[in-house]
Amino acid sequence: MDKLKDITRERVVDAINLCNELVGAQIVIITTLQFNNNIKTPQDWNVTILINEMIRDIAATWQPAKNGGGGVQHVLVQEFGNLTNQILWMNAQNLGYNISMPDFAQHRWEKMGSEFLLHRLDVDSWKFNPSIPMVCADMPRCLVVLETEAELDETSAKAKQFDTEIAPKMCAIDTKKGSPQCFFNRFSRDGMHWCVETLGPRYSASIACLLGCVTNGDAYHVSTSKRYDSERIQKCERDCNDQFMSLVPVEESWIDNETTLYSGEG
Repeated sequence: MDKLKDITRERVVDAINLCNELVGAQIVIITTLQFNNNIKTPQDWNVTILINEMIRDIAATWQPAKNGGGGVQHVLVQEFGNLTNQILWMNAQNLGYNISMPDFAQHRWEKMGSEFLLHRLDVDSWKFNPSIPMVCADMPRCLVVLETEAELDETSAKAKQFDTEIAPKMCAIDTKKGSPQCFFNRFSRDGMHWCVETLGPRYSASIACLLGCVTNGDAYHVSTSKRYDSERIQKCERDCNDQFMSLVPVEESWIDNETTLYSGEG
């Protein structure tokens, strides 16, 4: 994706400061990039991962203006890309891809065995071909139609396991029929946008939680130790992302208990 090269550290920092100049924002939350159908090559995916690492570093090393000079005081990261990546891996496994679940705590886990992300539904009537693991709730017909044919051996047919080399070839046989080829899931319908009906609650809760890291309690007021404030906020940021921007079930204590995630002034 050519536009990826335009996302530089300088431009991200300029965009953060612009939030303050235009609307007076003192807290800025940046969402990590997610996989979508604009990512067409393994190189695109590698660059996306590096951009997300850059975003995390900008937030972790942000220094507000000294001597009460105003500007953006806090930059936090919403790990939406982490949530959607975990969904893609889990859905691919449920579809029947012969992949193993990575250790989500491992650095750059999303690079490991990620070739399946680039398997596309090739439909003439669509302008952009979406990723199969992103939009399908069952294995596309182009992948199951050959179960009785020679290209797929009997063992694989029974197990319905399709490795990363077989799948692209098989999906090419059914591209002229004009149908989506699979039953859509409720995560994404077009391979570009994520369904707010499904992911919206976690998305909104994570934003509220991240805002609360700064505005709730003592962390909102300048303490005698700015280092303490920074470490406390960063730990809270990790806790919010672990709770809402992952496939970890939301703790029961956070549900129907009048829990306040964000308490702003006013």
